[in-house]
Amino acid sequence: MPSPPRAITQSWFHAKTGLAIGASAFIQALVVLMLGVLCVRLYVLQVVRGERYAEIAENQRRRRLPIPAPRGVIFDRYGRPIVNSRPIYNVIMSREDVRGKDLHSLIEPLADACTRAGMPAAAVPDARPGQWRKVIFNAASNPIGALTGLTHGRVCERPDLRALVSGLVAEGKAVADAQGITLDADPEELIDHAARPDVAYDHKASMLQDVEARRATEIDYLNGGIARFGRELGVPTPLHDAISALIKGVEASWQQ
Repeated sequence: MPSPPRAITQSWFHAKTGLAIGASAFIQALVVLMLGVLCVRLYVLQVVRGERYAEIAENQRRRRLPIPAPRGVIFDRYGRPIVNSRPIYNVIMSREDVRGKDLHSLIEPLADACTRAGMPAAAVPDARPGQWRKVIFNAASNPIGALTGLTHGRVCERPDLRALVSGLVAEGKAVADAQGITLDADPEELIDHAARPDVAYDHKASMLQDVEARRATEIDYLNGGIARFGRELGVPTPLHDAISALIKGVEASWQQ
């Protein structure tokens, strides 16, 4: 069979080469266009709207926090134990832009979920009254048990120790008053309620358990924290200072 004329072969080759070059040029132009669009988009995201998108990303970031159960017992405002040496549980936290929103309405679903899970909770407009009631309760009772080795009920049975507890409560209340905080319950009444045989008479304070196990205590955040606020506010807290020093001395003895 005779081969096609040379002129036809060359024309076909040139046509095919031209198509390939055209397609290549089109693809290159498309890639350049896409890169240009991407660069413009990145510029808008990073420069023009960078701060806004960074804020949105931070607000939507979720955090999974492992929360170890307290070594002791947590009581509600009525002296009823609500946590008693439970295993580690997880809390998933997610930030949300709450500007212009009713914070109380956002907290209510969380309080309801905690209550349904067996941990009674209530949404409040200001958490500080409850926080200070709890820290005063702990700071007035935990270190006394840690220093004497006595359970909560036995501490409260001794008039001398009970008077010391009252002195610590009074100093804590004075520091709270200086901040304009009215406690949501009286720590004195809660301490006496917890000392009942049917409540927490035989309970060892978590700080006593720490001392027995030679673990670092929470003294810096209880009595030490109240004393620090007192210094900043000009409220004397000599008992909390003394208790902090004694517990620190106990911790130092473990290094001998």
